[in-house]
Amino acid sequence: MPAHTLLNPAGLPAPISHYSNGVKVGNTIYVSGQVALDGEGRLVGPGDVVAQTRQVLENIRQVLAAGGATLDDVVKVTVYLADVDDRPRVNEVRQAYFGANRPASTLVEGQPARPPRAPRRDRGGRGRPPPRLRGGGARPALRRPGARWPDTPAALSGPDFSGLGGQPRRPRSP
Repeated sequence: MPAHTLLNPAGLPAPISHYSNGVKVGNTIYVSGQVALDGEGRLVGPGDVVAQTRQVLENIRQVLAAGGATLDDVVKVTVYLADVDDRPRVNEVRQAYFGANRPASTLVEGQPARPPRAPRRDRGGRGRPPPRLRGGGARPALRRPGARWPDTPAALSGPDFSGLGGQPRRPRSP
């Protein structure tokens, strides 16, 4: 098995669990899903998908730089948006960051999630948090019982991975 290097550059929030912001194996860098948090773990641009997209791309850029790569080296991205109608504004930011590079891309619309450390919403006075989806979704192979998606309303993930922006919607019946 080839040796690997963990990439956790300064300026990014420390991982909140047992993972790294990125891993370099040979000439390949795997970047964990990034959200719009600054180096202190604060949400950037609440309600502003453009500011959040910029922050996510800056976070990805930092992880890539720690592994000796740039956004020009990215070959695949997956974008999770709380509202797919935000796609044109996100695409403008992506074009500014990726320039002539046009990586393969997947867009997934997810349910809005609460910002990190925000209080849970009360459901009609019943005192219960919103229900979680069970099964299905865009990434069932990575979904463990009781696991949650990161809590950011709109975000972009790095090359050849995903995992941002709330829980995926339940697949629609035909």
